[in-house]
Amino acid sequence: MISHLESLHAFYGEEPGVRIARKHLGWYCRQLTGTARLPAELLGASRAVDQLRLATGFLDGVADGASLAA
Repeated sequence: MISHLESLHAFYGEEPGVRIARKHLGWYCRQLTGTARLPAELLGASRAVDQLRLATGFLDGVADGASLAA
């Protein structure tokens, strides 16, 4: 997922890449957790570096079995 986000940012540029990545994040979330719910902070990220940091944290939480409630 992180590699895909980085590719979207590189291909489209930061601003459009971050926007386009949001829908992909929803798809990944559904596949990983059975829900389309993502943390509001992740969806609201406006910079690629923030989106990647938050997505990594989200994945760490999924891997650790942490609650995904936003």
